[in-house]
Amino acid sequence: MEMLSVLFIPEVFLVWTSLAKTLGLLAVILGLVSYTVYAERKVCALIQAKGSVVNGTKLTVFWDGFWGWKSGWFPGFPRSVSG
Repeated sequence: MEMLSVLFIPEVFLVWTSLAKTLGLLAVILGLVSYTVYAERKVCALIQAKGSVVNGTKLTVFWDGFWGWKSGWFPGFPRSVSG
């Protein structure tokens, strides 16, 4: 019981509560930083069109169709107006 009462001496109480708060804040900050890095990597992968996230999406189908039409891959589309 004496050990428990030692923890509540004002100087000792200040030390261990400050240490607990510091470690808690450090854990929260490191957790937020790790999720921020994870989100940044996901966004960069989407921008660079890497990974299985982009394959088969509507954006990919639209983009392939747009460049196919623009470069004349499809014979049904007119190539030029002036002919």
